[in-house]
Amino acid sequence: MAASDQQAAVLAAALAQMMAVVQAQPVQHFWALTISASLQQLVDLEQQHGGIFNAIHIATAFTRSAHLIRDQGLPSRCFHPLMQRLWVRLQPQLGYCKTRELSNIVWACGKAAFAEAPLLDACLDQLASAAAETNAQGLANALYAASVLSPHGYSIDKQQAQQLVGALVQQRQAATPQAMSNTLWAAATMGLTLPDQQAQQLVEALVQQQQNLANTLWAAATMGLTLPDQQAQQLVATLVQQRQAATPQNLSNTLWAAATMGLTLPDQQAQQLVAALVQQRQAASPQAVSNTLWAAATMGLTLLDPQAQQLVAALVQQRQAATPQNLANTLWAAATMGLTLPDQQAQQLVAALVQQRQAATPQNLSNTL
Repeated sequence: MAASDQQAAVLAAALAQMMAVVQAQPVQHFWALTISASLQQLVDLEQQHGGIFNAIHIATAFTRSAHLIRDQGLPSRCFHPLMQRLWVRLQPQLGYCKTRELSNIVWACGKAAFAEAPLLDACLDQLASAAAETNAQGLANALYAASVLSPHGYSIDKQQAQQLVGALVQQRQAATPQAMSNTLWAAATMGLTLPDQQAQQLVEALVQQQQNLANTLWAAATMGLTLPDQQAQQLVATLVQQRQAATPQNLSNTLWAAATMGLTLPDQQAQQLVAALVQQRQAASPQAVSNTLWAAATMGLTLLDPQAQQLVAALVQQRQAATPQNLANTLWAAATMGLTLPDQQAQQLVAALVQQRQAATPQNLSNTL
């Protein structure tokens, strides 16, 4: 082989080796991001290699950040500077994101309480345009994230939200109960007005699978849906059967929803739900306790004295963490049911409400008087 041919062969081999390294880098970076065990590792990867990140790398970095927050209990605000830099890198590549990356980014923002409106608007706009191509889990994750970001100042475009919900309804037969339940919960939390047919189809699908029923009832009540009596009774009856495994929040949501929708529960069912919550009262939130008392009073239940007293005592213990609504509902329920509260308990509840009077509504205050 001539010297020139040898040189050409060496150069070609070197070039092939260089190209192999360059082509392998994206895969290496992807796996490095996926297995990052700390925020610092993610930051180092972004600073060292962010200039060659593609849309998949960036979405993976968002997702891994959310996993670290969820699994390690890390403060979400610590990830915000990294997410802000990732958003800057994503902007010129946003059009290359597929629905999976888009929904994962929005989900990650929800987990991190990262309410960056331009980022969320851009991702949700593309996702809504391709809603029919997005799987049910991705749709549910995006809606759930948008709803949990509401308290942080983010508001999803209602038309986009309707498109996402509509696409999930079309896929309800393939959707998991959790995805459908989260969608109903998100719609109720964001105050969406769903077409009756859509809401009913989601509820029916959940009833058939007998899962996530408490959230289903709560969402139906919050959105003002009118459930057929047989369907509502079936929901409650199934929840009563599952009451020993239910959380205090699920038990409370069921009673609150039944009272809000004006369901006529058999006394035995209502008593069983209340009794199950009383057993878990130490683990119940102030809202769960007060909603249970409010529901019992609204439905005209006759609680056993020990049960009512135990619930009130549980709320008194948590009065500093209770909202004005929780405190007012408890006092109203006690008066409506004719409970005789110990003077000290009544005074403690009133005093806690007085401390929060600037945040109380006129209805809260009038219910107390």
